[in-house]
Amino acid sequence: MEEKKKCIFFLATLRNCDKYLSIIFKNIDQLRKYHHVFCIFVYDNCNDQTANKLFEYQQLHDSVVHVEELQGNDSKLRTVRIANGRNRCLEILETHEKYLDCDFHIMLDMDDVNAKPWNIDRINQYLDNFDQDDWDTISFNRDPYYDIWALMIDDYDHHVWGFGEHSRLLVQYMKKYMKIKLNICPETVNSVSCRSAFNGFAIYKSHRFQDIRYDGTYSGFLKENLVNDKQRQDCLEKYKFYLKNRHLRMEQCSFPFLHADEHCEHLFYHNMAIQKKECKIKISKFSIFL
Repeated sequence: MEEKKKCIFFLATLRNCDKYLSIIFKNIDQLRKYHHVFCIFVYDNCNDQTANKLFEYQQLHDSVVHVEELQGNDSKLRTVRIANGRNRCLEILETHEKYLDCDFHIMLDMDDVNAKPWNIDRINQYLDNFDQDDWDTISFNRDPYYDIWALMIDDYDHHVWGFGEHSRLLVQYMKKYMKIKLNICPETVNSVSCRSAFNGFAIYKSHRFQDIRYDGTYSGFLKENLVNDKQRQDCLEKYKFYLKNRHLRMEQCSFPFLHADEHCEHLFYHNMAIQKKECKIKISKFSIFL
């Protein structure tokens, strides 16, 4: 398979993930058998063994090209902290000597969502573009589809945690919606288009996303006009119809675990890539887990 080897960078920002790292390292090592794999890890504010395990893994593999503690990453907004970490990973990638050779980068959550063995054959299929699809980034199905906050698809252009006390109902609705949508794909169709999706593991064609960055604030998302008023209203009307509630209001966020202005960083990243470069964001109907 030497002639088909790709240059792939894994990018991850971490906080207190030590109990998941051994299985995730094994997964990365499996892919290393088939491709030129490099890793960039950025961590912050860890009080477990995450940092030690990252540096130990770096000693085992020269291809772990960067491990860094991100200083001062103390925003009260979790999405801002994650965006800062992901942006630092991208900065390191785009200034690395091997960036010109980089075919893909894989943005990865290094917690429980990836603490299962990966289907390496499936990943390789997508790295080799087995279905000749035109995606610029591809994420993958799960059962249940869990990462609803990072999702924008069809007319659903406002995140589901933005509907006050009704948000939890809408989260469950979107999980059912995604299960149906991904399961009814024709046999010859392996992915569906969307405006944003992540689900803990996504493959990006690196040069298509060059200079695109994350932002974890709703104010930043609004400032760039990434979704217009009509699109928001269409989304609201669909949810009103589903809930049979004509008084449903669109808010930013309203639950104790979300702060004012907190907004999933992937929504900004993917929509900015669409706006600036017309990138195609897709979701595979397949899972990458065994």
